[in-house]
Amino acid sequence: MSLTTFLVYAVDKHAARGNRRRISERTLHLASLFGGWPGAALAQRLLHHKSQKAPFLRLYRVTVLVNCACLALLGVLWGTWRLP
Repeated sequence: MSLTTFLVYAVDKHAARGNRRRISERTLHLASLFGGWPGAALAQRLLHHKSQKAPFLRLYRVTVLVNCACLALLGVLWGTWRLP
């Protein structure tokens, strides 16, 4: 998922430079939320894409926290549901 999210960011960056139709911020956030946030972080750093826009970054950070919380919850639930 991270590679896919990185590529989505790259396509959006390319579209922004070419003044073409862009990928919605909603799509970028959903990709991050569903596990692609490491790829998004890498794209923001390497491509300098969406790295200065404060409202976008705030919501991006929320998607990272929600994803990590869900993974932690799954880990706890997995530990309690496992058979001995």
